[in-house]
Amino acid sequence: MKYAFFLLLGVVSFSCNKSEGCKDPGALNYDAAAEKENSASCTYSTVTFYASTSTIFGQEVTEVTLEVNEQVIGKIDQLSMSTPSDCDQPGTVTYTFVSNTPKVWLGRYALASGGEVTQEGDFSPSADDPCIKIDVIP
Repeated sequence: MKYAFFLLLGVVSFSCNKSEGCKDPGALNYDAAAEKENSASCTYSTVTFYASTSTIFGQEVTEVTLEVNEQVIGKIDQLSMSTPSDCDQPGTVTYTFVSNTPKVWLGRYALASGGEVTQEGDFSPSADDPCIKIDVIP
């Protein structure tokens, strides 16, 4: 009887100590060995938007307002920059994913002539790249 109690206690202890981790394969810190999901521990890519030129469709651009899923996330007013070296470079706008769900970005381009042009694109997090760079005026 004494051995049965310790055996039962061992089984209960083992089943309660499952390793927690991020089980989302789209996350940067995916843990295939995790036995229990801890979605709060998942981290995802950051996207930095930048403008490599100051013209779009032959028109001079003065500013780019960026939206992700219809929410304004910032403005790019430093145009004609080279590809940023990291995701926190001045003159860029960043967005950090909170899940593995693809998003839609929209750029509103203020033109020197007083008009506005819009352009949109899709983007997704990457399990391999913590800093995704998107040129909004390719």
